[in-house]
Amino acid sequence: MTINAASIGLGWWSGELAKSIHNNSHLIQITSCYSRNKNKRVKFANQFGSRHHDSYEAVLADSTIDAVIISTPHSLHAEHVIQAAEAGKHVFVEKPFTLTVESARKATAACRSSGVVLAVGHNRRFSASATRLKEWLVEGVFDTLLHLEANFSAPGALTYTPDRWRANRLESPAGGIAALGIHLIDLLCYFAGSITRVSAQAKRRAVTVDMDDTTSVLFEFDSGATGYLGCMFACPYTSFLNIYGTNANAFAKVDTDKLSAQIS
Repeated sequence: MTINAASIGLGWWSGELAKSIHNNSHLIQITSCYSRNKNKRVKFANQFGSRHHDSYEAVLADSTIDAVIISTPHSLHAEHVIQAAEAGKHVFVEKPFTLTVESARKATAACRSSGVVLAVGHNRRFSASATRLKEWLVEGVFDTLLHLEANFSAPGALTYTPDRWRANRLESPAGGIAALGIHLIDLLCYFAGSITRVSAQAKRRAVTVDMDDTTSVLFEFDSGATGYLGCMFACPYTSFLNIYGTNANAFAKVDTDKLSAQIS
């Protein structure tokens, strides 16, 4: 069975998702798309050989579409997920899932009630280095898990202008967390468990738009381990995740699948 999906929100990242699917999978295909911008709809449809719809409601009313791939602005995710679930469509939504706990619970409940699959785009879980780190944790290589530290930073916000939809505190709370840091928060939870306590600070130091660019976060996890995340949106690119245990330390470059370890 092939899943017929519609791409919703046609910015740069929707194109990257479509490229990963187009002519590469027999399990899913993009058969339609929607954006408020007609030119984007036509361009996307021509590039990937799909149809295009004139409204999101028209997509959801189309019985030939099984699922939606949502990469709209962050503040619209919850609304779009709930609408899709109520229409009986499976959902893949880009991170961040939603911007508040309350809206996340409502969106999750809508999918559960409708019996549709809900997936969030935390793709770093599927990297080779993350897979190996999880195996080592399950095998007890680290013995007692003590601490995890991560950083995901990039210069992107230095080029933001006020007309960019991401260039404000609503769509980009705590600076680069929604665009960058959330990937490593997901991995920290994947490795160390649910977060039980958190403390964060975020400041605007260099960018010209109204959002933060320098964020640091301290975590405590239900495994008892502690953690740290740094996320700057106005410095050269860096990304790493380190794990420290009583028997081993591991140092991962998740985006390039480089992994090294120190074992007692």
